[in-house]
Amino acid sequence: MSKDSKHSDIGAAYDAPYSQCANLSAQLSALQQEIKADYLFIASVDEDKLATTQLVLCNAEVVENFSYSLEGSPCEPLLTQNVCFITHDLQQSYPENRLLQAINANAYIGAAILNDDGLLTGVLVGLYFNAHQNLESYKSTLLSFANYTSVYLQKCFLENKSSSQKLLINAVESMAKVGSWQYTVLTDELYFSPEVYKIYALAANTKINTTQAIAHYAGEKEQARINQLFKRLQTLGLPYCEDFEFVDAKGRKKWVRTSGQPVFDINNDLTAVQGAFEDVTLEYELKAKVEDKNNRLEAILDNLNDAVITINQKGVIVHCNKTALTMFGYDDNEMLGLSINNLMPEPYASKHHAYMRNYEQTGEAKIIGVGRQLPARKCDGTIFQIELSLTKAVNDSSIEYIGVVRDISEKLEAQDTIYNLAYSDPITGLKNKRWFERECRSLLQSASLNSSYIYAALLDMDKLSQFNFKYGIEAGNEALILTAKKLSKAVEGEYKLYKSGVDSFLIISTYPNRNLCDLELQQPIIDSKILALTNFSHKINDLEVVLSASLGSTIIDASKDSYDSLFNKLDYSLKQAKKLSPFGYYFADLDALKRYERTNKIRYLLINVDKSNELKLALQPQYVNENTFHSSEALLRWHSQELGIISPAEFIPIAEESETIIKIGDWVIDNVCKLLHQVGQLGKSTCIAVNISAKQIVASDFKEKLLASVQKWQVLPQHLIIELTETTLVSDIELVKETMVELNQMGFRFSIDDFGTGYSSLSYLKELPISELKIDKYFVDGIMDNEDSSSKTIVNMIIDMANALGVNSVAEGVEETAQFNYLKQRGCDLFQGYLFSKPIPVEQWKERL
Repeated sequence: MSKDSKHSDIGAAYDAPYSQCANLSAQLSALQQEIKADYLFIASVDEDKLATTQLVLCNAEVVENFSYSLEGSPCEPLLTQNVCFITHDLQQSYPENRLLQAINANAYIGAAILNDDGLLTGVLVGLYFNAHQNLESYKSTLLSFANYTSVYLQKCFLENKSSSQKLLINAVESMAKVGSWQYTVLTDELYFSPEVYKIYALAANTKINTTQAIAHYAGEKEQARINQLFKRLQTLGLPYCEDFEFVDAKGRKKWVRTSGQPVFDINNDLTAVQGAFEDVTLEYELKAKVEDKNNRLEAILDNLNDAVITINQKGVIVHCNKTALTMFGYDDNEMLGLSINNLMPEPYASKHHAYMRNYEQTGEAKIIGVGRQLPARKCDGTIFQIELSLTKAVNDSSIEYIGVVRDISEKLEAQDTIYNLAYSDPITGLKNKRWFERECRSLLQSASLNSSYIYAALLDMDKLSQFNFKYGIEAGNEALILTAKKLSKAVEGEYKLYKSGVDSFLIISTYPNRNLCDLELQQPIIDSKILALTNFSHKINDLEVVLSASLGSTIIDASKDSYDSLFNKLDYSLKQAKKLSPFGYYFADLDALKRYERTNKIRYLLINVDKSNELKLALQPQYVNENTFHSSEALLRWHSQELGIISPAEFIPIAEESETIIKIGDWVIDNVCKLLHQVGQLGKSTCIAVNISAKQIVASDFKEKLLASVQKWQVLPQHLIIELTETTLVSDIELVKETMVELNQMGFRFSIDDFGTGYSSLSYLKELPISELKIDKYFVDGIMDNEDSSSKTIVNMIIDMANALGVNSVAEGVEETAQFNYLKQRGCDLFQGYLFSKPIPVEQWKERL
């Protein structure tokens, strides 16, 4: 294609003579030196596959351009591929190519220059006088330069900048991250291309001499080295290409690769020196990272408990970690170069090479990717058992095999011991919970086929930890052994006995073709007999010590329950039994299981109840007398869409088992603050008491969230009364006290709820910032009991104590006029109960307020 053709990007991009393009000449010279080519040229290609050179370098000198046909030349493969090369006998491969004969070229490498449509518009070619076996290593460099050139040439063609050769070279340099420089001997002038200025971090066209340029090389050693190379280039004409540590004008440390070569005139006098300048910092950083990664990988391999051994296709060991040396008894590097057969006993050693050949021919392997137990041989001939996992790794054209070897000789020797430890209880000798799980799952699967029922019981020794503490672990173990013997004798036949945990026993049996109602009637009788066996005295140091246990049991339908649900129901049954200990007993019949399922359902629904819009506030007013409304207590109501109305007495204890109680408490505080804000907007002022759980007040972010709600709704802290039970106080008295004091200083008030039912210390009550004591309904109810005066005594004491502390007393659960009159006479300050008002919805409360 001719230069003015619309498809010839190179021809259109370069109408000016190439001899005027010193930068490109230097650029190609750097590339020529990099790939060590005797000839290097760029040529355009027309529609007739005719190549016309645009710039030809022969040993770094520009020579006359020429044309040749791609067909029948080494460049012909570039019509279909990006890069090609011929390492030797080039003229013999193309005997009719006169150009090759004229140049006397015997090796070739070429790269295609493509336009945006993927069409061949030019070629970049290197020719060698002698054979060159390493041409493949230059493929990436040549192709990268061709791609950069192609991109910029296409840009020049589309923007009609064919005469802007300087811009082209600058762009190519920028893309390749390689700049060019030239030093004119006669004028002592140093020329930098824009890319070199960028690497130096200097403004373009800054005047700089060789001394200033060399001063940027890092340290005296580097400066002396580049100085020596530069002088040798000028005096002896010796080219160079080396890497240096470098510091740019902004003080940034870099690595640069610089090359230099002489320029002679027709009289063979040196007129200039020129070369390339490249920032290779990234390359060095990558090398450092790779080296660091390799070092870390090697350290990891050396610290593995398993041996790691790599062999090549010939079965020769090319790498091993320190564990491998230790495992097989070799010193450092002794294993490298050995055949893997040395680590195998007969007959494996003799058969290994045949096995490898078979695998390479057929691809069939019984060990690759699959762990396998095999014998191995140490350096001294000792045979031991290993577990080998082999992986195939393909690296470029080579294949390696990586083996991970684990010494399992000790494992095999201890297999019986491990089995017993895994599935037996070391004290009683009974099968443990893990074995119970295996058998139970199998039993459930088989029993579900014929709709059988399964009986299971969980028996737990009462206060065995206290027994151990008092009499010693050995005495406790003897008690467990004796209990196991008695239970084993009792459950012989259709029952199976297992040990669970430290002081528990599991019992299981199946009931095929039995009526559930009959089973539920009969089973408690059987359970009571089993429980009675644990009621025995144990003689310790001439003392008769009575032991006891609690038993929870249930019967399930094998076709409807899983192992997990069975064990959860057993755990539930035992917890209920423990409430009745010692000798607590609870049989989870159908009704009990329904209650259990409801509890689980409530526990699940509570997870997101604060976001469900199912929670509502109710408020119970507190009165100074029959008609004077003073303040209120916020109460919580839950109307579940799935379960209907759920009492706080039912869901609050469940919520307190987890962090759910904190989320609910946060919801109540925020909504009470919102309510105080709403009534404040109506010109009303009142106080509302909010119950706070032990988990909530000791949470690390309680104060922050409380203050956030108060600030959000612009509520005065003194309008919010925080109610704490005595149980909450003693949960973590020091932390609770610290929190109360801080919040009281901000204006918050505190009330002690259900006072008299807990265990709070009077000394703490004196120190805590309390505003009121609430008399529990239990004692208020006792006021009406004429036969028992203890309640009145306690009520009187609480009122007197409140007066002594200077705080209000609040009576809860006031339902009778006589109770009110008595409390009023005794000096009680506030009253709360059905006599005055039931808890009422928010809107009704607003009207009453």
